[in-house]
Amino acid sequence: MFRLNNIKQNILIVAIAALLTGCGGGGSTDSTIDSTINLKPVSVPADTIDVTENSATIDLTNWLEKSYTVTEVKYDYITNNNYGSSITINDTESTVTLVNLESSTTYHYQIIGVDNNGKKISNKEDILTFTTKPALQTEPAPIPLTINSISDSSTTENSTLITWELSNYATGQVEYGITNNYGNFSTKETSFNYNKHIQLLSNLKPDTTYHYRVISTDENGNTVISDDQTFQTLPAPTEPIVTEPAPSEPIITEPIVTEPVPSEPIVTEPAPIPLTINSISDSSTTENSTLITWELSNYATGQVEYGITNNYGNFSTKETSFNYNKHIQLLSNLKPDTTYHYRVISTDENGNTVISDDQTFKTLSSCQSGPAQHLGQVKDTTSDTGLVDVTVTIAGCSTKTDANGFYRLNNIVENQNAVVTFEKEGYLLGSTKIQIKELSGDSTPSTNYLEYALDTYDTEWSFDSQTSVDDTHINIPASVYTTTDGNPYSGVVSVALEIQDVTTDLGKRIFSGSFEGQNTYGEIQQFVSHGLISLLCKDANGNLLNFAEGSSATLTFDAVSSMDGANIIPLWYYDYDQGLWIEEGYAELQADGTYHGEISHPGTWSLSQPIENTPGIYRGYILNVDGLPMSDVRVYAIGDNWVSSDLSTDANGLFELEVIPDSSFQLKAYNYKDNYEAVYNGTIDPIASGVIVGN
Repeated sequence: MFRLNNIKQNILIVAIAALLTGCGGGGSTDSTIDSTINLKPVSVPADTIDVTENSATIDLTNWLEKSYTVTEVKYDYITNNNYGSSITINDTESTVTLVNLESSTTYHYQIIGVDNNGKKISNKEDILTFTTKPALQTEPAPIPLTINSISDSSTTENSTLITWELSNYATGQVEYGITNNYGNFSTKETSFNYNKHIQLLSNLKPDTTYHYRVISTDENGNTVISDDQTFQTLPAPTEPIVTEPAPSEPIITEPIVTEPVPSEPIVTEPAPIPLTINSISDSSTTENSTLITWELSNYATGQVEYGITNNYGNFSTKETSFNYNKHIQLLSNLKPDTTYHYRVISTDENGNTVISDDQTFKTLSSCQSGPAQHLGQVKDTTSDTGLVDVTVTIAGCSTKTDANGFYRLNNIVENQNAVVTFEKEGYLLGSTKIQIKELSGDSTPSTNYLEYALDTYDTEWSFDSQTSVDDTHINIPASVYTTTDGNPYSGVVSVALEIQDVTTDLGKRIFSGSFEGQNTYGEIQQFVSHGLISLLCKDANGNLLNFAEGSSATLTFDAVSSMDGANIIPLWYYDYDQGLWIEEGYAELQADGTYHGEISHPGTWSLSQPIENTPGIYRGYILNVDGLPMSDVRVYAIGDNWVSSDLSTDANGLFELEVIPDSSFQLKAYNYKDNYEAVYNGTIDPIASGVIVGN
């Protein structure tokens, strides 16, 4: 068993002894009480208690008999004999009410009486307790539904984009027309999952002023309608003006008569303009929609084919007119936090069709509301001080740290395996997993507290994309860079590089996610890590860059003792969206003891050896200083180059850890409800594969 002592305190600490039922005695230490006599009730049950969240009424009927008179009740929530409060009782009272109590708290109390000989007696041998009820939870006042902003944009001859943002999640629809009587409606968005709406109005008349207003209704039936708004479509493209040449008087000369040579007139048609796609882009992406814009070399129809793979499967509404060479189409009813593939298709009036290459975009994550909250602090690994303006994200819900590195996410959903990411310019992107619980039935806030540390990149430099990079740990050929949508990039490239030895405390502390990943067969395997390298590439504007298809860079991992001379060790990259390591490629042993491995894209990479044997199992209990079980504690097994975790002990304080076979480890526990940690003073002996060890 592991007794959790408070050796490192931070904010929001509540003394455990004040919240958990202890095993202290219930007798009074008053020297005037006769210790040889134990006051007993007349019958069992001894007392009946009516408990609320801040009071308790004790029925003393069963304590009243001729041999003694109840005169006093002492009580407190401490777990020893020093009761802190008392109430004196008249001999005519059959009940006593204790008030101003704390909710969700176990109280000890003592009954004191006087016998027929005038001696004070008490229930010295019996421990009497009751527990107050949890504080009543009040529903938060509903947020009034208001329109925070509204605008029109990307207007063409026959379309415009209407965007509005609400104070709460609600449906969305646009009513529009050439007067403020409107008469037309867009397709209604019926979901209550979004507070930002984007709707495309199409098939409009050129050079025309339109009136519109937006309408939204929340799930409580509250409807908001905007004031009248206007926009004007662009003029239609003008046809060239053809003028006839001015007539002139003929010059008459004597004709020279020759035999005419008949000939056919030569009529030449102008060469048709080839139909090509000049540009294509996606923009204004939300959780469930995006805007696809493309421009053609000639007038043609327009349609978007899209889906979650490059097999597509869905089509937008086709624009059948030949009057436009610029198209804007809104794709809606998309899934949040999902990568979509798309391509555009256009056909001119001569029947020529052009189809774009495959493109991708990713919808935004959707933050769902729930009963839990999460608090924490992010620090710098070097200074151990809080970091300001770190973006913290869980399941699409984001916030930023304050000046001292503290953050709070309110009203988030419970999650048994939540991925938390931490992002700040100049620092390695952080990621870990925790359990988010409501922690109901407790008077303390449901903090799910977490302390995390970010490390600055070891090296940052810039260079021209046409030059190669030959560094100690990274080799990148020249001219291999593309934008995230696959277009070739030429210009200044900024690179940030992080190298970590995972056998060190710092290496394990900032290691992304868990020490397990998805292998090439799709199975989840535990692994030990021999090193971590993170490579970040950006363009001159700070946008992420990738490597062109078929191109690669070479990583060099330093030799560490844990590698044991293996000729080949798998490479794994970290998927921050899933919070998962994924096996991709391998690194080979070199003559100097280092390992070289090729990677197809920048990112965070680990040189990790999967464990083929069944893990060992270590089970134990977390107890507080009074020997009582503690729930809601994270427990970690820390090896030389691996970490395993149980994200939360159960109600009995039980935890279970899958450990690397035949490898010793240390134990660390973190009370994420009251915000402190403890480390087991010693090392746990190795556990063989498949063996279960309990403590």
